[in-house]
Amino acid sequence: MMMPPGQTPFQMAQGDMSMKMMMDQFMQGFIQYAEQQKQNQQQYQQYQQQQQNQQQQTKQSNTKAETVFEWGQEKEQRNERTLDISRVKVSPVDVSTASKAQNSQYLFMGQLEELKIPTSGCTAEQSKQLKQLVDKWGCENEPIITSLRNTFGTSGSGAERLEHVVANFILPMQQQRDVDPEGEVARYNYDKLLQGTGMDFHSELLNFQEKIARLPKGVRADPAYWINRIKEKASDGLLASFERQVREEVKTGNGGAQYDADHEWTAFNRLMSKAIDVQKRRNAKAEPEPKLGPLGFAAHSGPPGLGAGGRQQPGGRPNTGGCVLCDGYKCPHKLDEDSPCDVYSANVTQARCKEIIDDPPYKLYVDTGRKRSNNYPLNYPQPTEMQKAKLREYDQFKENQRAAKGKGGNGRDTQMGRPPATNAHVAPSTEQEKQDMLDQGLEMLQQMRNNFGVE
Repeated sequence: MMMPPGQTPFQMAQGDMSMKMMMDQFMQGFIQYAEQQKQNQQQYQQYQQQQQNQQQQTKQSNTKAETVFEWGQEKEQRNERTLDISRVKVSPVDVSTASKAQNSQYLFMGQLEELKIPTSGCTAEQSKQLKQLVDKWGCENEPIITSLRNTFGTSGSGAERLEHVVANFILPMQQQRDVDPEGEVARYNYDKLLQGTGMDFHSELLNFQEKIARLPKGVRADPAYWINRIKEKASDGLLASFERQVREEVKTGNGGAQYDADHEWTAFNRLMSKAIDVQKRRNAKAEPEPKLGPLGFAAHSGPPGLGAGGRQQPGGRPNTGGCVLCDGYKCPHKLDEDSPCDVYSANVTQARCKEIIDDPPYKLYVDTGRKRSNNYPLNYPQPTEMQKAKLREYDQFKENQRAAKGKGGNGRDTQMGRPPATNAHVAPSTEQEKQDMLDQGLEMLQQMRNNFGVE
């Protein structure tokens, strides 16, 4: 091998190595470039695939939305086409009272809204449907159907027929009811509220609220006024039960229960209904009034102060279930210590006096007890004819009892059935009082003789 002139063998070997290194570097660079191009192509293909997938999904979503919308429109059109009035059930109108007439109108208008049938601006088809519904609404009321037939015959739109029924049969009921709302409230009998159960009170209070709502604004007052008015008509025992319910409500964490019960219809209705039910359960568990003896007292007992009552007195017996103060089985203080005693309290309400006068035997017990304990007599309301008849009947019963024992045949007018001045209209007679005391003493003496076996 010929060497180039001027180069040594070492220099030639060094030149060959440099050439080889350059060739290796070129090949490595070419390989890297080829791999980079391949990766770029793969990424571009993936990007195109993603774009195609997104476009396909968007197209499917749009197609589905269009399908649902079209199906909804088709369903709505199908419903409108298939509304069969003959299959629609309509509650018959009731115009027996103003409230029922208003309720019937309210329900019918709600049904029209549900069926999407307007009362004005109807299409021909909707007017026909409304006409059929109005006829079905009044089908069980002969005067309404007769009026529609005579007024419209086979003509008349549905809106005209509906307006005719409302104007001629519903509004007059309201106008007739609202002629004298003040007088209607003034004549209201509050016993309707308080004599039934808690559920009865709830229903009747709603009726009472409706009467108040019809009053002119100048005399309507606020709920607090009417709530206080109702509480004034309640008995002492019921008021005590109501206050207990309020206190229990406060204990549960409702600090505003007292204010709500005195100012809001809803709270008052709920608590008073519960109080009425509780009071009735207690009264049902109470022992019946014991049979009265000849003097109008329970057997082996006497009026307070005579030492023969249920209280622990000299010569008396322990309490057997009556009031701890007067021994009366019907005294409200027996069931609730916060209620005033009929015999010893000076705060017996007129409502309680009315309850007492309805029971002549118990009235005798209370009147005699108050007299013996030097308390003022109760101021009873003027008795009704029925109450007077009951008092006279009881007087006759007591007179017959006294006559059977030989104590009523002296020609005087005995009033042992009830004490003098029962209704605060007759002044007491001194001679009569003396005779009554003598008869009572003889009766007690006879009882003592019988107890000791003395003939």
